[in-house]
Amino acid sequence: MAQTAVRRQLLQMRRVQSDEARGQPHDENHERFVHLRQCREIGLALQGLPWHELGMLLDCLYLGAFRVTQAADLLRNLVLAQAGDEADWIRQSLANIALATQERDLYIFMGLAPRHLGKADLAPSAKDLAAADAACPGWSPEGWSIDGAARILALLAAPRNRAFAERFKDLRRTADVAELIALYRGLPLYPEPDSLHFEVGEGLRSNIKAVFESIAHRNPFPRDHFDDHRWNHMILKALFVESRLTPILGLEARANPELARILVDYAEERIAAGRPVPQDLWIPLKPFRDDRAVAAILPREEAVQ
Repeated sequence: MAQTAVRRQLLQMRRVQSDEARGQPHDENHERFVHLRQCREIGLALQGLPWHELGMLLDCLYLGAFRVTQAADLLRNLVLAQAGDEADWIRQSLANIALATQERDLYIFMGLAPRHLGKADLAPSAKDLAAADAACPGWSPEGWSIDGAARILALLAAPRNRAFAERFKDLRRTADVAELIALYRGLPLYPEPDSLHFEVGEGLRSNIKAVFESIAHRNPFPRDHFDDHRWNHMILKALFVESRLTPILGLEARANPELARILVDYAEERIAAGRPVPQDLWIPLKPFRDDRAVAAILPREEAVQ
């Protein structure tokens, strides 16, 4: 309970450092007041924690929030660099969204982004990709469309006058497929990630393969935030919709005994029916190769490695 409260407060405290990049104005006296009030709230939330645990927790949360801010700044720079003559439109639109008291500007931007920017993929350099991974381990903007990336920037620019998960839910409900893909690809960059589990579940249940893969593929959010039950469900659905497992980050690291049992049953059914077993299914089974049931179905070349 205390850790959740602290995480929420520290993420809010990072707002001061990211506001300038998002076009949101400052009030220095107000910021000092908010900072002091948040420090008091953090102190109350942390009462009773040992000092060594307190230090480790604060270091972890501070660094995590800072890295997310770095990732968002990198994404903004990529979009602006590729936007050409539309860069000023993006800057002005993000500033308007940050200052707006209602969400009309946010929804208008979501709809207009493809018209102004097109739908070409971003073109990050090797240096950009390395910086992305350093800022948010496992995150990569490679393969993202410029309009989708701009939509994520707009959502990040929106004022924090309501819960992020509520705003995300409203956008999801009215989004077309391209917007849904963009929204879910942005998961690693959003504040309050623990509040988004219901919305992520809605995406995993989607009948649209591309929407499912925007969460499952090349996205560190499942690796970092799913419990074993949801993780296992995602892996099993990927198999049923014939989505590759290899692009799932953490596929071997998040292997667990229950998943191994599920995959053994799945493989046995495929083998009995004379159907091929996807080769990447063996990746999350490797840590359990000494298990009798797993060893019985692993290909011989896999079992001896």
